[in-house]
Amino acid sequence: MMSDDAGETPSREPAGPDKKKPLALRPILWLGGIVVAALGIALTNALVPQFGKGINQITQSGEAVSVDDVSIWRVGSYLAFPFEFSPDQIETLNEQGEQDQWLVDQGAVDMGSVEVRLALSGNRADTVRIVNMTPVSDCSQSPYSGALFISPPAGGESITRLSFDLDDPNPVAKTTNVEDGTFEEEPYFANNTMSLKQDEQQVFIVTATTQLHLCSFELELSILEDGEIRTQTIDDHGSPFQVTARLPDRRQWGQVYLGGVLCAGRYVAATERWLQSTGESLDDVAVCDNEGNELPE
Repeated sequence: MMSDDAGETPSREPAGPDKKKPLALRPILWLGGIVVAALGIALTNALVPQFGKGINQITQSGEAVSVDDVSIWRVGSYLAFPFEFSPDQIETLNEQGEQDQWLVDQGAVDMGSVEVRLALSGNRADTVRIVNMTPVSDCSQSPYSGALFISPPAGGESITRLSFDLDDPNPVAKTTNVEDGTFEEEPYFANNTMSLKQDEQQVFIVTATTQLHLCSFELELSILEDGEIRTQTIDDHGSPFQVTARLPDRRQWGQVYLGGVLCAGRYVAATERWLQSTGESLDDVAVCDNEGNELPE
């Protein structure tokens, strides 16, 4: 007896789960694979820098600009005090090897102007840019009129890159340009910025002046970092910088001592004739001989 299905030919299905794809789908799948790979590369190129930037921001520490050195730049000196000195103190001063430093340690303030030397460097993986520098000052006090110690330079001049007039209510950093033999001051940061790569150093010599007051001040930097302006303050090792005005008459000082190259490295009291003189030169009236000994009136 034959089965009812005996006349039908059984269908043959490929063994196993892997069936061949239709030929029409193969180019589409191939193109899709290329697109996916390209998108993967693009996303990787976009995300890796952002990821690295994020890591840098997390691991970076400290201010955007590193202050490598802060010092007062003196070539010769005019150092002022609110009080007078005793003969014993003058003798102690003349025994010092570093006379200016000894006077500073006693509280001396630069007269007329003070020059601050700043060595600054970048402290970020990405470049930062100094876009402005301004003094934050207090000029409410009367200038000193006690003792003045003058030590003129032996030779050479410091180079001033930036200067501030502290008597101006809104002092602006200025630089001096020489054109056709004339000196002209112009705002520095109006036309310039200073970019600092990581560990790249730039030295500024900043001069602050006053003709009216005793001024205390700090320097405030405006720094462009990651598209934002941030501020950073620089002081004199934890204390403000200071400068006192020059008095219009030499006789307004309680005491004046001349030293340095004028008196063979010793400080000698200025004579009455020197105090009454109006010459521009410090040695317009001699106060000591070639060996530094004080001359009689």
